[in-house]
Amino acid sequence: MLLLRSVLSHDAGQTCCEGWLDAGFARSCGGEVSAAFGLELIAQSAAVHHNLRQRATGHEPVAASRGLLLGSRRLDLRSRVLPVSEALRVTVFDHGQGPGAGGMIRFEGRVEDSTGNPLVAGDATVLEWRPDEHRA
Repeated sequence: MLLLRSVLSHDAGQTCCEGWLDAGFARSCGGEVSAAFGLELIAQSAAVHHNLRQRATGHEPVAASRGLLLGSRRLDLRSRVLPVSEALRVTVFDHGQGPGAGGMIRFEGRVEDSTGNPLVAGDATVLEWRPDEHRA
């Protein structure tokens, strides 16, 4: 499920995307969306950032990859739930590292509501999965 609507800004150090959780998505989550789901918004924005950096350096974007969230060392939830049917500002920050050993990428990000109030901040480690490299 893609929860991002657009890229608002991008440079080598960070990318900001617009996230959107519609009412249908909230119903599928039991009527409201836990703020912990902000980590998924951050992960999707990190994937966008990674591919925009790939393209800027002349490399092919990783269109056929998937990411597996391995964990988070820090997740600061400033709200119990995320707003539904409201634009969310999702910003991810680059640590200056591409995929490390085994394809692991570490990133940091935050989610804010449409007025700039912080809702979620945290970091995560994702394993980049490229199906063509993991065939049996």
